Amino acid sequence: MVGIFADEAITGTKIDKREGFQKMIRKCLNGEIDMILTKSISRFSRNTPDTIKYVRMLRDKNIAIMFEKENINTLDMNGEMLLTILSSLAQEEVESLSRNVKMGLQMKMKRGELVGFNGCFGYDYHQDTKTITVNETEAETVRLIYDMYLQGNGCGTIAKRLVELGIKNKRGTVEWHDHGVMGMIKNEKYKGDMLLGKTFTVDPISKRRLANMGEENQYYIRDHHEAIVSREIWDKAEEIRLKRAKPKLMQTTGNRERYTRQFLADSFDDVLQSVLNTIEDILKADTELKRVKQLEKDISTIESKKAG
Repeated sequence: MVGIFADEAITGTKIDKREGFQKMIRKCLNGEIDMILTKSISRFSRNTPDTIKYVRMLRDKNIAIMFEKENINTLDMNGEMLLTILSSLAQEEVESLSRNVKMGLQMKMKRGELVGFNGCFGYDYHQDTKTITVNETEAETVRLIYDMYLQGNGCGTIAKRLVELGIKNKRGTVEWHDHGVMGMIKNEKYKGDMLLGKTFTVDPISKRRLANMGEENQYYIRDHHEAIVSREIWDKAEEIRLKRAKPKLMQTTGNRERYTRQFLADSFDDVLQSVLNTIEDILKADTELKRVKQLEKDISTIESKKAG
């Protein structure tokens, strides 16, 4: 016996993720193995095209695969019909399980339960209760970001300022980028709401994930958890973001045509003018002038803490 090859806790639908399987095939191609014994077709592969591909490849090398449960020896087969049928059943089993799991996840999201939550700056995730609570240290930075954005600062400027202040991100490093800041500005969690089902898995074979633009159900839960910024502040930031972005629905080709959206600004001058108009509107209000002073005070406090 050359060895036992196993891929524990690895899906049987994707060969490229199965190091044990790939090692076994390499030994076969190197002439070290002349027969493979496996419990069943589903243990060999749950992807019909992959099953047929490797059966043919190994048969051309005169290497037999013995499927114990189905009592099939690939070198004794007169044709591939039976193997194809049985392999298809194994793949259908995976797809059926995937549909059941997806249905269960949809029911959880409908109840407002967190599904696939990967963490969020400003909140702590509690695995035991599947809930999130405000991390006050990080929440202070979130409020600072929104205050700076409402005063006309772009995401790149805000990111640069956060680095200058030495503020750490969720990973514990002093590293901020404009797209990350924009993601926080758009994140509905900061006003206490939760949108579930933002992404979805295309199929259980490729396991490719895409942004959900209408292909699957989404669930929006208002007042799901404690907010970090007020609804008014979040809505105002969203208004500024949309005003700067000037969204346009673009016609594209491909399978996702009806869901694909591209947001473009007409020109740099339009964006610049939009920013200037926003700043002018903000500075006109006395309440916003007070916010500017408060923001400067907050920055000074953070700089003092950093120096200390």
